Amino acid sequence: MNLSIIVFIFILAILYNIQGNIFKKITYVNEYIVGITDNNNIKKITELFLNILDLKLKVKIYDTNKEMLIDLNNHKINFAITNENNVLESILGINSYSDLKLQNINFITGLFYNYQYFLTDIFYKDTTKTIEIQNVHDLKYFYKVYNRHFVIGTEQQNTDSFTGLLVLLYMYGFNPVDINKKNKNENYSENTIFYSTLPIDKLLLNFSKNLLDGIFLINIHNYNKIRETIDLKDVLFLNITFKKTIFNDIYSNFYYNKTITISNYNEDLDSSYTFKTKTNRIVMITHKNEDEKVVENLMKTYYIKNNYLMNTLYGNKNISKDHNTFEPLDMIYVNKYINIHKGSYNYMTELGFILNEKTR
Repeated sequence: MNLSIIVFIFILAILYNIQGNIFKKITYVNEYIVGITDNNNIKKITELFLNILDLKLKVKIYDTNKEMLIDLNNHKINFAITNENNVLESILGINSYSDLKLQNINFITGLFYNYQYFLTDIFYKDTTKTIEIQNVHDLKYFYKVYNRHFVIGTEQQNTDSFTGLLVLLYMYGFNPVDINKKNKNENYSENTIFYSTLPIDKLLLNFSKNLLDGIFLINIHNYNKIRETIDLKDVLFLNITFKKTIFNDIYSNFYYNKTITISNYNEDLDSSYTFKTKTNRIVMITHKNEDEKVVENLMKTYYIKNNYLMNTLYGNKNISKDHNTFEPLDMIYVNKYINIHKGSYNYMTELGFILNEKTR
């Protein structure tokens, strides 16, 4: 074999190795896309997640959950983070998804709970003003006791708080009316409640100045801005149970019952409140054909780094301490109508939460 042939073979071997390494690198750094909506807590948890993952995850922000879930169903994006009720509605083809059912979406894991907060000034449900209101239903007595309509504040339209408030008021038989559209010449019924939508800081300022009778918010556990508010004034936290409504059974698939305690920043004993409320989960989902190993990696990262993620999200100073706001099983549980992705199923089995195939 002459020298030129030997050199040629040597060059071919080098090129093969270079191309092989390039191909391996391209395979390893595949970019994945996660869809989210313009929600502060979802954006924050996504950013925290990006910082600790060992795969490239690009973020695409959508105007609506429906648009995002349709893209996920068609595998135009790889993952999405949203409220659990949006996923269930899309799979069942109900409410805003009545024109289609999205059958290609799988559950990965729950991430955290959002809580419903309904705060009011100190109000009473009897004319002698000795019995304080305790729950949303008690607001039916407000007009008779105070001879005026209740005014509630919440966040702006297209937020979870706004939607949640309207659902809650309709559920209890109230007639919600935008206070900016109030007609001075109209005789509103006793069940009318006027609502005002404002940016969060303006909302809380108006409530602290008694320009609003109450506020309704959906947000994370021990939400800091709520704690700031109860530093400024005495309030009531109304229990939210859906009792005495026809929707209790229907919404049991969307919301969970929780009893929580919240205090002001100084944690004064007289500024600590315990109340019953409803929560909904923020969940991570994927397309049913997404790579098992990638999904399993996401699961492992979330659970291994869970205390760091939740404590940072909640603003707790000790990011390694157990946050004690939920157990892993609370995030692994999935509604029977939503399929679990195989990669997620594998990790649940590894953790010991799934013991036989029939539970899948």
